[in-house]
Amino acid sequence: MGSIGVVEVMGADTAFLSELPRPTSPGGESTLSERMSRSSDRSNGSDAHWSKIQGSLHESAQRALHRTEEARTSSTLAALAQSVEATGDLVSAAQFAKDALELCVAGSDDRALDPIAARIALEVLVRAGELDSAVLFARGLSIGPDSSLMIGSTLARLGRFDEAHDFVDKAASPERDAILGYLLLLEGKDAEAVRKLRAALQKFPDDADSAHNLSIALWRLGSSRKSVSAALQARKVAPGREDVSLHFFELLLSSGEYKRVDREISSMAKSGVVASARLLVMQARARLKFDKFARVERVLEQARQRALEQSDQTTAIEVESNLIRLRAFHGKLDRGSAVEELVGLHHENSSSQAVVVNLAQTTFRKSHAAVLRAAYQGSRQSYSAARTAFIEYQLATLEGDTGRASEMAQEWLKHEPRSPQAISAALVALGIGSEMWVEASKIALKVVESDPLDKAQLNNAAYVLAMSGMADRALTVLEPVDNSDFVVKATLGLAYLASGNVERGMKLYREAAARAEKRGDDSYCLMAAYQALVVQQLGLLDHSDPSAVSAMSLPQTELPADWQDNPEFLRLHAVATRKGLGWPLAL
Repeated sequence: MGSIGVVEVMGADTAFLSELPRPTSPGGESTLSERMSRSSDRSNGSDAHWSKIQGSLHESAQRALHRTEEARTSSTLAALAQSVEATGDLVSAAQFAKDALELCVAGSDDRALDPIAARIALEVLVRAGELDSAVLFARGLSIGPDSSLMIGSTLARLGRFDEAHDFVDKAASPERDAILGYLLLLEGKDAEAVRKLRAALQKFPDDADSAHNLSIALWRLGSSRKSVSAALQARKVAPGREDVSLHFFELLLSSGEYKRVDREISSMAKSGVVASARLLVMQARARLKFDKFARVERVLEQARQRALEQSDQTTAIEVESNLIRLRAFHGKLDRGSAVEELVGLHHENSSSQAVVVNLAQTTFRKSHAAVLRAAYQGSRQSYSAARTAFIEYQLATLEGDTGRASEMAQEWLKHEPRSPQAISAALVALGIGSEMWVEASKIALKVVESDPLDKAQLNNAAYVLAMSGMADRALTVLEPVDNSDFVVKATLGLAYLASGNVERGMKLYREAAARAEKRGDDSYCLMAAYQALVVQQLGLLDHSDPSAVSAMSLPQTELPADWQDNPEFLRLHAVATRKGLGWPLAL
């Protein structure tokens, strides 16, 4: 633990920018040429082998062109569009597809002259990025359900939900539930999506896309166990799909199953799977919870190298910025130097969210607020609500704005109710910073009733309970906890003061102060100021012998020269000013 009132986020893994799980469109949208490229092993095979494949594709396209010249029909044009697409010439492919559909429309009486040709041409148009043309042609033809679902799925992916429903809702196909579930999930209608996706899986139990989407919907609804079960089903069906595996592991991390994630990824490596940079980052995040940092550091270095090999610059920067932060947290890098390195990294990569989030987690002085704000302002529109709230909370804390800090801490907690850091931020900002003890106590009670493992979170909850008139509950919480850390011992002293046992409380404060003094930093001065504040907040000078209380209290010391650059002192100064207690705080 750090010092009193500190919300320590440096050691958390929250700066790893794990993307929120994205619903998967059943069937995918890749072009034929992309599929051919992925299916060809260019790394092990020679360039000559790849050239033969390309030559074969061009020959097929030439033959299709000859057939079209011999007989220009919707069928030959659709086949030509498909063959040309395979060569990578999407512009020409799209034009041939349009020619094929023109013939279908011309020869139809509300029906496609050749339904198969129409379907092929529509698919080529969609894959070539000509969705609006495909929609226009589809509305003029009585297309089959497969084509309707394909167009509807693409419209859904682009956020054109009303148009998507026009095509999906009317498609009489066994695959309709999977596409409709995907569409509803994108619309945020999670409960409706769950029903459709479960129906899809009843028909097709091996549908990895629907199982993956079902897991996302259940997670959003708060059904974490069912979400993990659906994610596991998707992974069993498609063990080689990285998006499925990453989502599954993310759920396990959220459930605290760190060692299981490590075992699963290690097992994949033993079975011959070459872990991507993202998988290695996931493994490192798991190991942060139970392994020595030196070993975690090696995995992160490996992830950074793998990302560079894969030309994944985004992940490489993310890992590098996390390494800087974690090295500072584990004492391998001076924290001030870490801030400077992160600022330099941001100047080189101003679009990286990861760098800014790591910078926010590493800053610890008011003077850092300016560089953090400058880094954040440039791309704030792209941040999630949770990250926005966290960074705004951190800025307010650095600047000593207790009102803004409590507001943003509540917003952060709303978006990340399971985050230990968000919970502690709300406890500290609402309680210590703003003296909103009733609101803070509601959070504290949830913390102690959920049996948390985080000592800092327990300490902050006990502090709030003691100041909220629940000193006995605070004592019950803290007495079993190892109080070798001076912060916990001081909070235990606070709980005894709040319970009326002034002598016991002051004795614990003195013991905590003796340990704090050995640190050689501002901890003792902070503790003395906190004790002076607490004594006056609890009214001990009014209800006890003032001279006896003062005699047992910690001797006051001079404020450090840089106290106005220290957010912990700024928080205390704001409270003292609000209550008219004078500054520095003293008895």
